[in-house]
Amino acid sequence: MNAEISLKVENFAREAELPDGVFHDPLMFVNVVRSGISGAMLKRGADASGLSRKLIGSALSVDPSNISRLFRRKHLTLEQGEAALETFRLWLKAMTTFEDEAKAQLWMESGIPAFGGKTPAEMLDTHKGRQLVDNALNRIEYGEFI
Repeated sequence: MNAEISLKVENFAREAELPDGVFHDPLMFVNVVRSGISGAMLKRGADASGLSRKLIGSALSVDPSNISRLFRRKHLTLEQGEAALETFRLWLKAMTTFEDEAKAQLWMESGIPAFGGKTPAEMLDTHKGRQLVDNALNRIEYGEFI
């Protein structure tokens, strides 16, 4: 894996002030979501990931112009917290899969035939959509062209 990408992925949880292993331990992930994701944590994750407000807004079903309001909230809803963490996890997985941040970004913004021409970013607003993005990244990782 590209050393720069490896370092970025490795440091993400620390920079977002999330527990180490949160993206690798499903039980920890659930517990973190249940304990509440703060707006400040969302902001730190957004800054650490470099994801656009448009993409984060789409994933959380919030107009991008209202993201700043979410950053100030004490706690996101359970659904928003889960969507935020899953979006960050999928972003890190895309960077790891493509071994390049720009290629991961391009993929997230490109229409995919398996998604009916929608972009992976457009699929992030539902749990099933996030599963489809995860499955697509798994297929790419194992050499399948989607």
